[in-house]
Amino acid sequence: MSKLLLVAAVLVAPILASNLQTRVVGYIPDYRTEILSSLDYSALTHVIAAFINPDAQGHFTPSWSLKSIVSHAKAKKVTVFVAIGGGGANIPVWKKQMSAQNAKATAQKLVASVLSIGAHGIDVDLEGDLVTGGSYNQFVATLASVAKAHNLGLSAALAKWTCSQAITDETLSHFDFINMMAYDYKGPWDTSPPLSDFSSYAVAKTELDYYTQTRNISGSKLTLGLPFYGYDFTNKKNVLAFTWAQLVQSNPGQIDNDHVGGKYYNGRKTIRAKTALAKSLGAGVMIWELGQDVHSGKNSLLQQIKIANTITIV
Repeated sequence: MSKLLLVAAVLVAPILASNLQTRVVGYIPDYRTEILSSLDYSALTHVIAAFINPDAQGHFTPSWSLKSIVSHAKAKKVTVFVAIGGGGANIPVWKKQMSAQNAKATAQKLVASVLSIGAHGIDVDLEGDLVTGGSYNQFVATLASVAKAHNLGLSAALAKWTCSQAITDETLSHFDFINMMAYDYKGPWDTSPPLSDFSSYAVAKTELDYYTQTRNISGSKLTLGLPFYGYDFTNKKNVLAFTWAQLVQSNPGQIDNDHVGGKYYNGRKTIRAKTALAKSLGAGVMIWELGQDVHSGKNSLLQQIKIANTITIV
């Protein structure tokens, strides 16, 4: 076992849910605190509270909502990370704080903030130009050094297209695990067929092949991203997102399919199949995001993951 994996095991192993065989990571945005009391935490090994970002001076101030997510997850004995970045991150501010001049101070302020609320680690969800713009690799190295010095874990949410363009193998080695954003291959920005490639089983396999074969990363360091949402392409000039909970309510007879009319999503069968695929490679799964689910009963996608993940592969 490498030193990196050994550190990750020491950090995470004592508080993993004992009935799960592989990693299950669920993001909870800070606007979803209403779900905290209804979640089945036994189906999760990790919760990632999203997001915390710097102000113009590089300070990180955790919101009440973020603190609530962390405290609830910890009370349920689930490992909890805090995510930085996200699709709505302020790119000019981040570019300034990631620069060689500011990287160390930014990392120190971020780590201090995460420690102050008792989280176990940091998830780097810097996207798009923040990855391809030139400072990502250096910033991650700096952040990893500071985080590990304080026994914090470090993960990343990565899109394959930016990873393949800009992220080095050395940078990938800094992460305890990698959350593969294996979705959004289609959306309002691309309505060309096949629309099923929004987040198909084939896409999941392609991404897993890329990381395990092209980048030579162990499956144990990977979590396959699963969408708890979909897109309605009925009007391609106005593509709208919908949650799994909304799909169940509007089309209860289609929950084992992946599309109905112009709507594309991952149904129960595909969620189970992707979980099994990941597990066959020693990988886990990641969820964006838990607030989009039906929170109890047989229609819950989290429960479908739990079913697939607690069955031993022969």
